[in-house]
Amino acid sequence: KNDDNIFCEKVLNKEKIPYKNMVCLHVRDSGYKRDSKRKPYRNSNINNYIELIKYLINKNYFVVRMGNSSANKINFADKNFFDYSQSNINSDVMDLYLISKCKFFVATQSGILDTAHMFNKPILMTNMNEIFCSYPLKKNDRGIFKTIKIKGQNTNINLLDYIKMDYSKHDPM
Repeated sequence: KNDDNIFCEKVLNKEKIPYKNMVCLHVRDSGYKRDSKRKPYRNSNINNYIELIKYLINKNYFVVRMGNSSANKINFADKNFFDYSQSNINSDVMDLYLISKCKFFVATQSGILDTAHMFNKPILMTNMNEIFCSYPLKKNDRGIFKTIKIKGQNTNINLLDYIKMDYSKHDPM
């Protein structure tokens, strides 16, 4: 709604968040679903993304980390980085607004990714763990896979060999 847009713009201007050249980043961890033991293959460490954040800042982007207060803490601070996940402006309507305004979206496979798809944002998925779940969806989307291993084997598997394997081998559980 227009009132929501006006509200969100005012909040971002007050917080001095330059949403005109912004990248949203979401890194799934076990905090939100409390699934560190149940689905550890889906979780990633936000601190592994610091070099990416620095790179984007050097390319004149303002980086906003998405998520909620249950997210793991990041060991990084910069005037061109905002940890929205730990902020007092975090809300459902602001989630939608930020994603609608970002230039592109960097994320692991998680629910918020669908919102970026809904707004037709270019997406870079990292630490992908499922190949046949229809991602990346658009021509300009990209994905980077986690190291692939088969249960009970100690060797890594190349992505092309993995694709050729029986579908039953693609269940990450």
